[in-house]
Amino acid sequence: MTLAELRARFRTEENDAVAPYLWSDSELATWINEAQDEACRRALLLVDSRSAAAKASYLAGAEGVDLHPAVIFVRRAALAASNTPLVPKVARSMDEEVPGWEGAMASVPRVFIPDWQTNYLRFWPPAVAAGTVNMTVIRTPLEPAGDGDDMEIAPRYQPFLLDWVRFRAYSKQDAEVFNANKSKAGEDSFEKQFGKQSAVNEHWALEQYYDMGHN
Repeated sequence: MTLAELRARFRTEENDAVAPYLWSDSELATWINEAQDEACRRALLLVDSRSAAAKASYLAGAEGVDLHPAVIFVRRAALAASNTPLVPKVARSMDEEVPGWEGAMASVPRVFIPDWQTNYLRFWPPAVAAGTVNMTVIRTPLEPAGDGDDMEIAPRYQPFLLDWVRFRAYSKQDAEVFNANKSKAGEDSFEKQFGKQSAVNEHWALEQYYDMGHN
């Protein structure tokens, strides 16, 4: 569905289909986009190997690449020149297996280290020549959806985004719409579908993938 279609569905379900509306179009658009971001963070719904967020170029001597802000973590990385996958290793493993690895001379990268720096993918060894790394990433939406844009997550999940919108809509500090029970019901339903909000859980998911490959 497009954002406009989701907004129309919300208005129909909440008896707000006739102007003057209880909630503005811009409010509902903000909350729908917020809902998709939250769903992607909690349930890791968007796997991407094709967009601009899944590719990064680097110069000769580069220690690694900056990641697109939408990237939650990198599942796979391969040098475009050879299409050879790099081996993922967390910094702890590198310290144990290759003492002094951060001082390696430039060569052809063989390993990527995902937890060396936030929003950065570290190579080992550094790249001796310029190139591109192709990745498979877990991410949030690249841009907020506009009225005519399809939501990025799969259609089967899209109706549940409206539970977040109910949470936000009925928690608005406005006597005409504030309803604590409806707000809590929306939040609970959203959590049941996509999980609880937690930066700790997001970081845990990253560590579990590299340590045990569970995601």
